[in-house]
Amino acid sequence: MNSPMNTTEPAAASASGCESPVETDSQKQLRQFVTMLTLRLLHKCNTVQSRTKEQWVAHTKTLVSQTMEGLTVTGNFCPDAKDMKKVCKAVQKDLQKRYGSKGLLQTVILQEETF
Repeated sequence: MNSPMNTTEPAAASASGCESPVETDSQKQLRQFVTMLTLRLLHKCNTVQSRTKEQWVAHTKTLVSQTMEGLTVTGNFCPDAKDMKKVCKAVQKDLQKRYGSKGLLQTVILQEETF
């Protein structure tokens, strides 16, 4: 038999904001894809080498979280390595067009306050 305490605890946790949202398998796969894509892009733009491990890990988490906010998972998501390479090249090319050079792109990526 459930006690009244058991039925109110989840609501209290949700109201307090302490409960983390549950991700579906598709959302987890998308987050992994975005994380790997972000790391690959940071490496290709030579931004990882200029930061400490703690800095680039924190920066990657920020970039992934902000990217995930703008994405919607529809249906099943099953990326592979070929998709990652293609998407990374497309994103890098788009960013270089937007910001001009690789050096400027590196500077923009490293400025966390712009995100």
